[in-house]
Amino acid sequence: MPEKIVFVADRIVNPYSGTEKQLVDLILSLDRTRYEPVLCALQPTSWIEAFEGCPTFSPRIQTLKSLGGCRSFGRLVGWLREQRPSVVHAYLRDASYIGVIAARLAGVRAIVTSRRGDHRWEGWASRFFIRQVNRIPGRFLANSSLVAAATVEKEGAAPSRVLVVPNAIDPERFRSAAREDRAACRESLGMAAGGHAVVAVANIRPIKRLDLLVEALPLVRESVPDAVVHLVGDGNGTAEIRELVARRGLEDAVVFWGSRSDVPRILRAMDSAVLCSDFESQPSAVLEYMASGLPVACTDVGNCAELIESGKTGYIFQPGDVQALAESVIRMARGEYDPEAIAARREALFAEQNPERITERYMTLYDELLRPRSA
Repeated sequence: MPEKIVFVADRIVNPYSGTEKQLVDLILSLDRTRYEPVLCALQPTSWIEAFEGCPTFSPRIQTLKSLGGCRSFGRLVGWLREQRPSVVHAYLRDASYIGVIAARLAGVRAIVTSRRGDHRWEGWASRFFIRQVNRIPGRFLANSSLVAAATVEKEGAAPSRVLVVPNAIDPERFRSAAREDRAACRESLGMAAGGHAVVAVANIRPIKRLDLLVEALPLVRESVPDAVVHLVGDGNGTAEIRELVARRGLEDAVVFWGSRSDVPRILRAMDSAVLCSDFESQPSAVLEYMASGLPVACTDVGNCAELIESGKTGYIFQPGDVQALAESVIRMARGEYDPEAIAARREALFAEQNPERITERYMTLYDELLRPRSA
């Protein structure tokens, strides 16, 4: 009999990028002879209600600071008791305490929680609270050494319980585009045949700092007049970015694609890629850019400087530096990078972080957590 594993996440709106995609891909790639997945989203979305990859449940928890929220939390605990999972694996910020506490109250022995970024618990009360909660999980899974260190130093997790498991990247979904292929992709997407296409894939919110890319675009166009920025994704900051584009008179130079399920196809039509975030861990977007054979300009956050070799596979600049961002895009548009270095880094990435290898690491961890019980 396969062991049941419940994944608890905050809410899943866009399963095509970022942490949400990593979670969905893990669920879909689990060996069903070893593990039977169930997905619990604290808040429902139209996507999770239609998801057919595994059974789903939503207790509709928005906050624990109301009577309704506490009742929903009780519903979650009761549901977990009925499910009797062998493992509960919590993803994202709210699930890292709501899902963990609920699993403990439900009597689940093997509890895992993921850290995909600096959760930034502000105030002494919040920090004290999460340090108490962090006594519960058997393992903390960080997707970079930076986040692993923050989980120990800022959240008080025991170093022996913190492991680094990088994000997966699927070589079958991403491939470097030949010029002919790129032209065909542009035609099929309704894009202009010429021009330098700069892409940024992100859940559009303030920390992603896409305002910097908009502010840099006029500087870029002084040297690359046909440069066009393509924003792929959506989020609570979309309206502000649209307003900024309008104020700068750049409506003809910025394309909003919205949330898309065909990101690999869109990337094959692009010339270069950008990440402007103030904070990241191991950004999935940068991995996807690299997998698509694109030169990448990104801020010196997370482990980006380990992924990108400045001057060869792209450029690294400091957060908030509009001038450096513009210069990086201009250099990429001029071809000031090494295609052979990009191709070599791409193949190494596929070998090190392919989905089969990463999924097996997760399942091996689950096996280890359950081994004392079976023994």
